Amino acid sequence: MTTNTTEKVIKTDRDAFEVIRDHLLEQADRSTGLRGVCMYRGYKDEFIENIYPRYQKEKKPNPVNMIDGLVKFYHWIQDNDLATPDDRAKCAVGALIKDEHYSQSYETKAVDYDSVSIAIHRSHPEWNYSNSISAFGLLRQMQEIHDHSPVDDWYEILMDERNWVFNSDNKFVKFNHYHVDYQRG
Repeated sequence: MTTNTTEKVIKTDRDAFEVIRDHLLEQADRSTGLRGVCMYRGYKDEFIENIYPRYQKEKKPNPVNMIDGLVKFYHWIQDNDLATPDDRAKCAVGALIKDEHYSQSYETKAVDYDSVSIAIHRSHPEWNYSNSISAFGLLRQMQEIHDHSPVDDWYEILMDERNWVFNSDNKFVKFNHYHVDYQRG
């Protein structure tokens, strides 16, 4: 699946934050697959809700496990060329992985999984992501927002500067959850 990627050079945690923030606000939807599982490269929720009943009717899926089911569903969409570019989506971290460094094998892997970290580093070699606890913390927080906060709350969460603390070197320090209860939904 090919999707647009950012061309902004990322050198700091703040740069990464801004790219992810802008991506999530523009996309305004989660990147999901089967049963709402968040994916680095997935589809918008509305597309999944509309296409899954057809998949169930045609394929009568009986996956061995959730990962097997996700892979089969994903391949069915691709094999039948059912998704338009407007149906496709990227999660917070997926927005940082350039297409040439993405692999479907990353799906179901956490951001700290070696191959995912390598893909982020290759996509943005000027950012010291792989050796930075602060960068890892930022990506985990952004992924948490993508995966668990209501999409309608993203603007307030991401645009309120009081929620995001960066030091003078633009390294991520913390998410100040006291300013917004992003898990109320």
